Amino acid sequence: SGSFGVAYTTGLQSERSGNGHEGSGKGSVRQATVTLKHWVAYSVENYGNVTRHTFNAKVSAYDLASSYMRPFEMAIVEGGAAGVMCSYNLLNGKPTCGNPDLTSILRDEWGFNGYITSDTDACEDIYKTHKYEKTPELAV
Repeated sequence: SGSFGVAYTTGLQSERSGNGHEGSGKGSVRQATVTLKHWVAYSVENYGNVTRHTFNAKVSAYDLASSYMRPFEMAIVEGGAAGVMCSYNLLNGKPTCGNPDLTSILRDEWGFNGYITSDTDACEDIYKTHKYEKTPELAV
């Protein structure tokens, strides 16, 4: 899935000149931006009493690096993806949105300089569902 992500990102984000031809010279404009989602270890929608809002993905460091993060890394480093959307779930007991450790991987390790956004209610989940923070203000 990492190779597909690179090809998709590269193709969709290719810059076009004023005359519609591909190019990265003066006057080239990006026509679309790729937002990779859902960052990271998001694999449950609804299962029994667990939903995407209550799921705590318990993932080993090895599995996280080799399975879950690798496609994101490839699409960012090789494909130049401009956006990342964090997921609703917790990852090893911490929200994926607003998580300094995950942000550091994106920014410091992979050189990502794009935007990071939450999914619809992911920030609300930080205080309301996950009870990780006590107030909405602390969750953002």
